[in-house]
Formats: sequence, C-alpha cells, structure tokens
Amino acid sequence: MIKKTIILILFSFITHHQANAQTYQRISREQANNYAINKSSSNYLSNFNPKFYIGFDYSNNKLEYGGDRVFRSDFCLPDSGYVVNLYTDEFKDKSSSYAFILGSKLNNYFGTEIFYQQSSDIESSLNSDFMNINNSNLEYQSYGIDFLAFMPLHRYLDYIVSLGIANYEIKGKYELSNSNAVGKISENISSNTFGYRLGTGFGINITNDLSLRLMAKFIKMQKSDIIDRMFEYSLGFRYIL
Repeated sequence: MIKKTIILILFSFITHHQANAQTYQRISREQANNYAINKSSSNYLSNFNPKFYIGFDYSNNKLEYGGDRVFRSDFCLPDSGYVVNLYTDEFKDKSSSYAFILGSKLNNYFGTEIFYQQSSDIESSLNSDFMNINNSNLEYQSYGIDFLAFMPLHRYLDYIVSLGIANYEIKGKYELSNSNAVGKISENISSNTFGYRLGTGFGINITNDLSLRLMAKFIKMQKSDIIDRMFEYSLGFRYIL
C-alpha cells in the first residue's frame, strides 16, 4: 500500500512538472513572437525623427490626350470657305517640366513631399496647305502632395514608392490664319482638374544630407478634355536642411 502511494506521488509530481514545462515553453514562444512583432513594428513606427529637405526635379513627360479630342468644331477662318475641326492631339505628345519640392522624412521608412511643377511649352503638329500656325502652345502647372514609402536596400540606396494627388491647370492657345493670310483667328483652351499620381524609383544617398532621386510616375487626370494621362520620368536631388 505504501509502495503504491509513493508511486502515485512520484507520477503526479512528474506529470505536474511536465505540464508546467510545456506551459512555460508555450508562454516563452508567445512572448518571443510578441517581442519580434513589437520589435518589427517599432522599426517602422517608432524612432520618429523627422528631417526636412528641399529638392528640385527635371522631368521628361509623355502625354496622352483625352475626351473626344475636339476642343473646337466647325472652326471657320474669316474670309475663307474652309470649315475644320481642331483636336487636342494635334499637340505633340512630349514635354519637359521642372518642379520645386519641400519634403519631410519622418523616419527611415516614410515621408511626404509637397511640390510646385511647371511645364515647358508643348508645340503643335498641326499644319496644312490652307492653314498656317502663327502661334500655338499648350502648357500646364501643378501643385500637390506625394506620400512616400522607403525600403533601404543598402547604405547608399533606397527603393521608393509614392502615392499622391495634385491640381493641374492646363491652358493653351491657337493662332491660325489661312495660307493667303486673308483671315486670322485665335482660340484659347483651358482645363483645371485633379490628377492621381503613382510612382516608383530609387534614391541614391551621396552623403548624409544630399541624395539623388530617380523616379517614374503615372498620372491619371480625374476629368479633362485635354490631357487624360501622363507618364513622367524625372531626375533630381534632395538636400536635408
């Protein structure tokens, strides 16, 4: 009887010890997982140390025109019998632009940029035997904000994704005459719309304060009968203040 009692006590002790050990291991694993998650989150969300910078971008842009492409129908020059339609895609599909940037890098992973952008004059490709282009141009300016996400690949290299919105003011002018210069007329076009911006590229860190920025952006206009979408390829710099 005493022998059986001792065996039962030993069995109870062993099973209790094993249960405690398993419970401790489970809690340790949970604590380790929580620590890893918290540490990972802290890398992105903590270490809040904003740095402000200025920048400049030069861009080459490819334009795609939208709407039904007719901004003036039944265009009739004075003292001529010609009636024509004028189309927005008679403007060339390439332009350049420059942008001034004020930005903030919140930590190593997130940042924002506000910007002002101005395009060069976009020439027209319209010409014919009976119509002369005396002066024609199309241009746009924009201002907006981009939200940036950085993925450090190396001490000197970051991969960047951007998402933003901007207001685009597009305006242009045709000044036309017939080939005999008998009549002349001007036509103005304009559009004011929002554009949604999605970009990707790289930041090359030359020093702690100076970096180069190479980006490609796709811009979709919300509603415009002139420019519908745009592909923007830019090279610029950022300097921390």
